Amino acid sequence: MIDLLEKFLDHRKDLPIPVEDDPKMKTDNLTEVELEARAKIAEEERKVRETEADIKAKDDEAARAALALDQEKIDWDQRKVVAKIHKVAAENLKIKKLAKREQRLLFQCVRYNFLTHETLIELSSKAPWNTVSKDYIVEGLSFRLNQF
Repeated sequence: MIDLLEKFLDHRKDLPIPVEDDPKMKTDNLTEVELEARAKIAEEERKVRETEADIKAKDDEAARAALALDQEKIDWDQRKVVAKIHKVAAENLKIKKLAKREQRLLFQCVRYNFLTHETLIELSSKAPWNTVSKDYIVEGLSFRLNQF
């Protein structure tokens, strides 16, 4: 039982003193000089806390400004990259005449063997790009004729 009581008292030693039992808070038996001294000490402690809070606020503000500057640099770099991408996309989206090689590649995508005879004749007569697609249309027509 004594061990338990000692453990309880040891535990109580680590706890903060209640405000009503704190000797620093009792002012009943103090003289005017002692009260003024306590007031001065309290005022100095308050000023120190305010100064520390101001310093901490300034440090936080400086850290935020540095972070904002870094973020602005990152954003600026990102805006440069996006501007380049937009420029390339705008160039790619311009309507421009296809080169002969590009026309050939485009016409190679069409399966002329599976088009109807009428469609192939229509393509050969109306197509303004006859020079590039002519061989492919003839190939499609010959495939159709080979079936008969």
